[in-house]
Amino acid sequence: MGKQYALVARVRPHDEEAYHRYLRETYYPGLCTMPGFVSMRILRWSISDAPSSEMVGGRVEYLRITTWASREAADAYYRHPLRATFGKLLDLADVAAYGGAEIVMDLSPAGS
Repeated sequence: MGKQYALVARVRPHDEEAYHRYLRETYYPGLCTMPGFVSMRILRWSISDAPSSEMVGGRVEYLRITTWASREAADAYYRHPLRATFGKLLDLADVAAYGGAEIVMDLSPAGS
């Protein structure tokens, strides 16, 4: 098996509460059933606090980082029938950017 692989989405939710609820009640439990799924992290920040001059207006954005056991497992996510049921995410948030990345280094404490 290869190195772990992350799918990263930069999203702008229309309704944060509804977005969180869908992630918690539908998306995350569905991911947990998929072969090779490792974890999901959600990072939130206020755009008005960001250092980039292009990010203004007080909007909120998230980075949704989904980690897979390998690039192959991440690729299989795209073909998994359950993924088709996740379309509601596109109704709850605009996707500003999306991509994948090989995890080169994980500095988590041993055993975590």
